[in-house]
Parts: sequence; C-alpha cells; structure tokens
Amino acid sequence: MVDLSIKYKRPARFGEELRVRTRVKRTETSTLEFTCDIVGEDGQLTASGRTVHVLTDMNGVLQYTLPPVIAERLEKMMAFLGV
Repeated sequence: MVDLSIKYKRPARFGEELRVRTRVKRTETSTLEFTCDIVGEDGQLTASGRTVHVLTDMNGVLQYTLPPVIAERLEKMMAFLGV
C-alpha cells in the first residue's frame, strides 16, 4: 500500500451494524485503487476512504504491468460486478 485516505462523516456506535461498499478502479499499470464507503444501519454515510496498492515482485522491485494471473482474476471480478 502506497496511499491511504479516510474521511470520517459521523460517529459509529458500538453494536451498530455497518456495511462496507468497496469498488476497484481500472488502471493501465500495476496499481490497484480501491475506494470504499462505510454506511450505517440508517443508510447514512459514516466514512469514505481510498487505498492505492502497487505490485512488486518478491524482491520489492516495482512491476509495471499486472502479472497475467492477477490481471485475469481482476477482469473476471470486474465483469462479475459489471464494471
């Protein structure tokens, strides 16, 4: 993970059921960007956030394209989600 941001909109209370909605953004590089909204039982936005992940090999060397197996799985997931 190379970036993380979160914006708190209102407090969540102990025992409150929260729903996390996560989306992935398409990129042309080995970067994966996820955004999420945390919504309370009443449907009101509690928090929103974003994470950016960069893929490296086992030696920590930056990969400029997604490995084929990851690209294939990501495409299947996005097709399933209709993205």
